[in-house]
Amino acid sequence: MHKKKQRVFKSIGFAYYLKLKVRVLLSHIHTVMMDHDMYTKMTMKKMIRTLAKHRVQTIGDERIVFPITKTQRKIFEAFDLKVPV
Repeated sequence: MHKKKQRVFKSIGFAYYLKLKVRVLLSHIHTVMMDHDMYTKMTMKKMIRTLAKHRVQTIGDERIVFPITKTQRKIFEAFDLKVPV
């Protein structure tokens, strides 16, 4: 029974760790969106959905990156990320 309690406490600790990491990430996203005045045109949810539409396909050993939209380019630039070519 003692080992089971240890496992449970480890799991709870890990869950709190993940919760903290997610909060830090969301805080950073919020700060960048505020700094670049992105909330006037989209919500955080819409921004994530816009980025989720970006497509990369691998055929054999070749990686094909589909062109990004103007909105996706602005998001990449706001977060200082390399724009995929």
